[in-house]
Amino acid sequence: MVKFRRSPNYPRVSLPRTIKRLRKYSSAIDQQVWNEDAIAHKIGYSGVTGASMPILSSLKKFGLLEVLEDGFRFSDVALQILRLNESDRQYAEIITELAYKPELYRQIRDRFGLGVPGTEVLSDFLRQKEFVPDSIPRVIKVLVQTFAMASALRERYDLPSESPTPSVPNGIVEAAVASGSAEKVGFKLAEGIEIVIRFTGTLTTDSVMKLTDFWNHNERFRVE
Repeated sequence: MVKFRRSPNYPRVSLPRTIKRLRKYSSAIDQQVWNEDAIAHKIGYSGVTGASMPILSSLKKFGLLEVLEDGFRFSDVALQILRLNESDRQYAEIITELAYKPELYRQIRDRFGLGVPGTEVLSDFLRQKEFVPDSIPRVIKVLVQTFAMASALRERYDLPSESPTPSVPNGIVEAAVASGSAEKVGFKLAEGIEIVIRFTGTLTTDSVMKLTDFWNHNERFRVE
């Protein structure tokens, strides 16, 4: 028998897209207990289908849909998000917490710190986690959209940017972004060697990703 390899569980829809879906159908969102098919109807689908399953899964992983013994219910935080204006500081605080609720995203935050790690860094990490190679670009795309949203909100509202101290094995580049006027990106190349780059002025997520990609692809700086 041929066994098909599957990637570990991960959000298949980004947090920004998941919240957008909730807002679009906010008039139907309540806290009654429903079966999964009814939940799918409430967010605009014909039922539990191939189209609705990714968003239903992401609602659960981001803590917006509770799994109960007798069914499913939109969580308190889901209704709270719908009541708040996107310009509210409280909204930003909730989103920056939800962004790291999925287990995979917590692991990445704990290992690399807050911010958006570079593509090669994430690819190496996901391969170590035994993700199917063909799925990795899609996993990274969804993850980057989610992390970028959280990073932008932390920066806009000057929210705390402390995170667990990253622990990176030799040969893996670490990219940790802190908020504030002077941003830092640390690259740990090997034991006892650490390079810190300080930015002055405006730092964008895109610039951090480009720098990380350059670092990983430039043979002069690679560690084998």
